[in-house]
Amino acid sequence: MPGTAAPAAQPEATATPPEAADNEAALPDPAKSYLSIKAKGGLGNRMLAAVCGLVYADLAGREAVIDWREGSYAPKGVNSYPLLFQSPIETTPEALDAIDDVTPATWQGRLAQSAGDLIAETGELEHRNPLAYRKYCVPLERVDFPEKLAVFWSYLPKFRRLSKALRQDERFRGRDVERIASEYLTRYFTPNARVIETVQGVISKMPRPITGVHIRYTDRKTPLPTFWRLMDKAVAADPGGSIFLATDNGDVEAEARRRYPHVTTIEKWFPESGARIHDNNAAPDMVREAENALIDMYALAEVDRLIYSRHSTFSYTSRLIGDIPAERAYDVDKWNLTRQAKRLIQEYV
Repeated sequence: MPGTAAPAAQPEATATPPEAADNEAALPDPAKSYLSIKAKGGLGNRMLAAVCGLVYADLAGREAVIDWREGSYAPKGVNSYPLLFQSPIETTPEALDAIDDVTPATWQGRLAQSAGDLIAETGELEHRNPLAYRKYCVPLERVDFPEKLAVFWSYLPKFRRLSKALRQDERFRGRDVERIASEYLTRYFTPNARVIETVQGVISKMPRPITGVHIRYTDRKTPLPTFWRLMDKAVAADPGGSIFLATDNGDVEAEARRRYPHVTTIEKWFPESGARIHDNNAAPDMVREAENALIDMYALAEVDRLIYSRHSTFSYTSRLIGDIPAERAYDVDKWNLTRQAKRLIQEYV
């Protein structure tokens, strides 16, 4: 019932061992060219970056293969993408590992590795360098590379760098990038059955209107008073409504319950203070916690109004999935000029 944590009694997800995945890998089609889409970071980052890669694959006439074997949401070597989503992609990343005609050449003979592995070899500062991705990602200004396999990797989507190719392709010309992203999220990121069932169960029990709130408060923090002010207004406007709260911090969840009636959350594991949930070896079940994060993300997509930070790719992805219009989405960082400038710079570099 609203105001309580949603039950998590669902079948456990299982991860295919890397050895089994290797045995099942089919040889790539010699008539096709491919794009391997690597990942690094949380779900919002990797989903939006993957969407950019998928669009690039269509622009370049390549078959896209999503490779999430880096160990953030499943044991290292296991592709978490088909565990979490109903994948329409048939080719496995293992099938591409032996290809030796690769761009960028950085990936030659290292296709089974992750971007994080390669960055670690070059030094810690590469992780914080906004231009580091260019060493590991096919140059996005061109779509005509002759190599059999191109590799896409970026921590964030880079649609601005695809702008020329988008204008020249009649499938994308004149279309809003957010609408394109929403379409690709629908096509490639339908969650698995447990996630869908749980989201439907949670949302169906909540009184409308539902205010969705995403508060990231571990490794990154937005001042809580900004959220409380907007939530106060939502409750005052619709006292009979409810709040769905997605947060990575147990103390924030407890404070929200103290302040407001009708707060619904899902049951999840919280790490020690300041630690993030994803890519955390202390998590009792990496796949299940990734599913729990997706339950939060897709429940936020079902709300009537959204309180979020545009700087957070997690909640921004929820907005795109739910096609929530700007007039019902309240960005707590709207007037944070530093964050707005940083986001714009990241889109162009």
